[in-house]
Amino acid sequence: MVYVLVNTVWLDGERIGFDIVLVASPLLSWWTTRHLINAWRLRELVPRWLLDRRWHGSLDTVVDSERRPLRSIGISLGEVAARTGAMVGELLTIPNVQIFRGVHPPDASLPPTTHAVTAGRSLVLVESVALPPGRYGTDGHGRVLCDGVYIGQSVRPLLATVRRWQRALPRRHHVSAVVVLHPTVPGEFAFVDPPQRELVWALADDAVEEIRSRLAHKQSTSARAFAALIAGTTDHGSAAWPAPKTARLRLSGGS
Repeated sequence: MVYVLVNTVWLDGERIGFDIVLVASPLLSWWTTRHLINAWRLRELVPRWLLDRRWHGSLDTVVDSERRPLRSIGISLGEVAARTGAMVGELLTIPNVQIFRGVHPPDASLPPTTHAVTAGRSLVLVESVALPPGRYGTDGHGRVLCDGVYIGQSVRPLLATVRRWQRALPRRHHVSAVVVLHPTVPGEFAFVDPPQRELVWALADDAVEEIRSRLAHKQSTSARAFAALIAGTTDHGSAAWPAPKTARLRLSGGS
């Protein structure tokens, strides 16, 4: 027998959406429990006003420095990050997308990420760099190559950040990274597929679609991911948003 199930999701006394799904009776209890518990987690962990904002954090603590592993040529970090921020804002047309700026990873030894975009159980870390024309790629050690020559830059810390988030979030979450390249001058650009499958390069004109393709458009907001990202943003800070004990619960649904 097949049932029509209407599941209404409430947050702080307000209806924020509903799903209509055809389910077979053995799955009914599991499906309902999973969605209700995720909605409860959101209510317990995250104030409604934070969900409504959808933009979180700031770039104030992302400092331009010669020690940064990815460095732009002829343009400041603030300017190139602002360009990327203006582009990723287009992703807010997807209802479940949240965007974070200046996100500190769970490992304090790693640098903050300029942008992070999350939807459902997907998390995309976004770094930005401005470089001249060339054929770009990375080697097995994360070193950045232009036309086959090492240019003194690295994506190794970004890859370490991806893997640290993978360990911090439940196993069904998908974490990846996109390096957005803004051309300093017109010319020919090409990318060699990196040996690390978690990372991809994208020209600025193609970045939004690349990030969009990595997002889980139809999943409800992950309470675990949202709470962890909020704790790492510079305008709230982990001290202001400690993760309560309920944040450490794991369900088979991986929310």
